[in-house]
Amino acid sequence: MRGAQDAWTRCLELDPKNADCRTGLERLGVASKPSGAGAKEAGRQFDAGMKFLMSGQKAKARAAFTACLAADPGHKDCAKGLQRSK
Repeated sequence: MRGAQDAWTRCLELDPKNADCRTGLERLGVASKPSGAGAKEAGRQFDAGMKFLMSGQKAKARAAFTACLAADPGHKDCAKGLQRSK
């Protein structure tokens, strides 16, 4: 099973937005988290979304949370933020 995990992890390293790679890791029971630029961008967009949400700027918050999910489709906090901004 370690070989499969390594293969799916390498798949995500090559293409961080690849849903099949994430699904493969999830089926193995391994959490898939973006690394590098994708993780940093998701974090930046999440922070921006929260600031916009707290200041009542819901349209800007939605845009930031949507960008966060584009960088990291599995980011649960961004998904929650997007729901709160509607």
